[in-house]
Amino acid sequence: MKTQHPIKQQARHWLVLLHSGQASEQQWQEFRAWLQQDSRHQQHYREAELLWRQTTYTETVADALSVRLQARKPRYARYAWLAACMALLAVLLVPVWQVEPDILQLHTEKGQIQTFRLDDGSSLTLGGDSLAQVNLSDTDRQVWLQKGDAEFDVSPDETRPFIVTVKNSHIRVLGTLFDVQQRAEQITVGVAHGLVEVSQNHQVQLLTNNQAVMLDKQGMSPVQFLPDSQFANWRQQRFNFQDSTLEDVINVLNRYSNVTLKLSHPTLASQRLTAAFRLDQLEQMLDALQLSHNIHWHKDAQGVIWLSI
Repeated sequence: MKTQHPIKQQARHWLVLLHSGQASEQQWQEFRAWLQQDSRHQQHYREAELLWRQTTYTETVADALSVRLQARKPRYARYAWLAACMALLAVLLVPVWQVEPDILQLHTEKGQIQTFRLDDGSSLTLGGDSLAQVNLSDTDRQVWLQKGDAEFDVSPDETRPFIVTVKNSHIRVLGTLFDVQQRAEQITVGVAHGLVEVSQNHQVQLLTNNQAVMLDKQGMSPVQFLPDSQFANWRQQRFNFQDSTLEDVINVLNRYSNVTLKLSHPTLASQRLTAAFRLDQLEQMLDALQLSHNIHWHKDAQGVIWLSI
């Protein structure tokens, strides 16, 4: 059996760790020191990064760092190490990518649903309190859905695939209408028409008209039929929860509703329920919740709805 070169193994280890989003400040410093130990380390890391980009449709480490820095204004003392690592990686990756990506940030407020037109002719509709970052380049069209729900109507372009990244899942299309719903425990990808490739942890599934899959920590569900009436139903402020935690339901409703819902006791968060309703039927749903789960609700003087045992 052929043994992999130890430097290649080390490069792969760093690549997986940095792309996981779990690397600590100390680990970034160790990575920087490893790069500086030997010029071969930089060479093998560049090769691994290029192969990763070509095969898994993910952003480069430099892209991820750029997104993080633009998404929030850091405190200089606390994040000086992050800026230094970004500068180092910018130099390291110059032979592969000559230009830093121009990241466009799109977001909506609580209760707002808005459609954004992209320069390639595609459109992106964000649900309430959602955030997406977009980079349209000469070779591909990248979107990172950082928070919330989104519907994509993708303009066909065979030379530039449209790639959406949600946590550790990737969706790749050339031209189609599809929807991504992001929840605490799972992600749902549904296709109205066209062809979509969904990948997660080396699992790959093709979806076409009226098909959907769900993704969570355990993997990818079998393909399910998606009726037209349930596609991107959040756009009509209709919601369908299947065996969801009460905490997840509350978080979703708080992104779309003009009122705020809160739990009076932390034990309520793990209660599970299945429900389908329109947002304007919220109080009827809460009444039904009281009957089915013995969970009571009341509205305080500020208009906040409290759920209690």
